[in-house]
Amino acid sequence: MKKTVSLLLTVVMLLSGIALLSACGHECTFSTDWSNDATDHWHACEAKKDCPEIADKAAHTWDEGKITTEATHEAAGVKTYTCTVCAYTKTEEIPVIDACDPSTDWSHDATNHWHVCEVKNCTKTPDKAAHTWNEGEITTKPTQEAAGVKTFTCTVCSETKTENVAFTGLTKAEWEAIINTDLFDNYTLSMTIIASASGVQATSSMVYKITDDKIYMAMTAGGATQEETVDEGVAETKLSMAEDLVAMFTHSNFTYDAEAKLYRAKGKIVNPIDGSEASHATLRFENGKPVEMKYSYVVQSSGVNVNVDNTILFSDYGTTVIPD
Repeated sequence: MKKTVSLLLTVVMLLSGIALLSACGHECTFSTDWSNDATDHWHACEAKKDCPEIADKAAHTWDEGKITTEATHEAAGVKTYTCTVCAYTKTEEIPVIDACDPSTDWSHDATNHWHVCEVKNCTKTPDKAAHTWNEGEITTKPTQEAAGVKTFTCTVCSETKTENVAFTGLTKAEWEAIINTDLFDNYTLSMTIIASASGVQATSSMVYKITDDKIYMAMTAGGATQEETVDEGVAETKLSMAEDLVAMFTHSNFTYDAEAKLYRAKGKIVNPIDGSEASHATLRFENGKPVEMKYSYVVQSSGVNVNVDNTILFSDYGTTVIPD
């Protein structure tokens, strides 16, 4: 009986040893690297060359794919898929693109606008068209010193273009915003008077310095100068002088000479101070303020016509000071 049991144990041990061996007669150990084909992946036995035993065989798990060659109008593209387990790849063809795929954004140059086709290597611009310009707006106001800028915008693609705008003179509203009694509150007025008759010429000058509480006056004639500073009735005198100047500088009396960059009187201007009719009057501005007026008139003295040429200079607006 003991011999029978011992024999059975020996048989069991032999069978167990045989079970540990593969069909190839060896114990399999499997590679950590994946093997694969077009449909599956697995771990191959690496214990013996050409061992057919495999483990973990399963179908590939494909990702969403990536376009590795873009399709064009001339050639098909390629989309590549990769197995997320073993990194095996497969490809599929992307058909040739027949129709253009226009961008949503406009492209443009100085004259035209268009939508770019986003298909690779496509240069087609089927909707290319000339800009449609609006009426434009003044973006930089012209002045006597510099031209302005008018900006036009394409109503389709928003491209812009600009053109210079010449200064053609102040509008009535602009003029009156400058030429008013407030302008002549603090300033210096210098007048040169040249009178000529029968070949004889005489020159005289006057200077007025106007401030908040004083008026300085100086008159030079025949080589002598008389000076005076007053501090009484200043407000009334200032207002009277300002009103006279504003009356002379009426917008409707002048037209702008762009070449000379000054205003010329359209006709004769009545001087409110002495009632004389000034002819050939000009008015020049700098930095938006009047700086020089020239005019001529004729008066009679002892039956003789006297030609008078006046030049009035305006300066020191808001900065005139009369020394004590």
